[in-house]
Amino acid sequence: MRPLIVLLIVAAFVVGCTPSGCRREQDPALMPADSTSRALAQEAPVDSLALAWSAGGTDDEPMAFPRTVRFLPEGDLVVSDAERNVVYRYTREGEHVATLTPEGLDVPYLAGVRGDTLVIFNAGADRFDLILNGQRIDDASTPLQRPSDQSLAYAVATDTALYAKVVGADIASTLGRVAPSGQMSPAMELPGPFWRHAGFLRVWDDRLVSLTGYRPVVDLLPLPGLDARPDTLALTGFDSPMLERSYRFLRGDVDNAPVLTASAAPAGDRLYVLNLRPTNMRVDIFDREGQLQRVLSGAGVDPGTSFYPRDLDVRTSGDTVDIAVALTLPSPQLRLYRWIREDSLRATTDTTTLAR
Repeated sequence: MRPLIVLLIVAAFVVGCTPSGCRREQDPALMPADSTSRALAQEAPVDSLALAWSAGGTDDEPMAFPRTVRFLPEGDLVVSDAERNVVYRYTREGEHVATLTPEGLDVPYLAGVRGDTLVIFNAGADRFDLILNGQRIDDASTPLQRPSDQSLAYAVATDTALYAKVVGADIASTLGRVAPSGQMSPAMELPGPFWRHAGFLRVWDDRLVSLTGYRPVVDLLPLPGLDARPDTLALTGFDSPMLERSYRFLRGDVDNAPVLTASAAPAGDRLYVLNLRPTNMRVDIFDREGQLQRVLSGAGVDPGTSFYPRDLDVRTSGDTVDIAVALTLPSPQLRLYRWIREDSLRATTDTTTLAR
């Protein structure tokens, strides 16, 4: 395993600082769009997230670095541990079902779910594997060719295709469909600095969603062919105590950009965005036009304790919304939050985010 790759991949992002690690800026200046969003956020309805359960692995195999989480079709949860190189499986009620240890896991990221098969991107080995019944399917792996060891790769799987995004300071950031040879074909070059594109990939109906942790925007591309330039969707109504520092970074006044979001997951016609806060859980809900609809807030942690969620997935059923979150602080664990939504926010069809 290449140590530099592992270090880069296991780190949440590459150039930024987290809300708990960044110094709060005294300069109140904001970008005009951020100022408008902050005003809208202050008027948004706020609901509470109830913590249904949490789990930290088992006594024999405690979690070390839970990095990605996904719901399975029947409602079970899987979470990948990028340090232990295992995948934990839990029921919807929080019961540990199994710890999967298929051969070849190397900094595993959950790229998607195809029925009863997990699609895992092994970032330490640059390889996609299919996992069925806890075992890797022979002769079903796909390599990923990336141009530099000093780069970050993000991946997502649909039922029929694999997609990847590769970003790095010394290369052109690219996104594309992964061919059986491992090449991205076509490889679309993403404009702007590499940090602008550092973030997970998701699938939202017939569009690929490229996330970024550093600005409140997402890029949308048509599936399956990615045959158009990215359409950037601003998340209007997004607020963060780090927006002032973000503005200073864009002006060149500070070196490290603040990380604003850790992940996002679509469900129905809503996008659930994991808004990083240093002491509590917060999820912002946006519609397809990028307009803030509601803020969900979870209970805070004890004073002096940091809170760092890494990924989330969402499952809706009737009025119930389950939000699964992988955290590394205050301790490595998987949490399931629950929210009972109002009729006005019910999606036209209840949807579980699969292959996100």
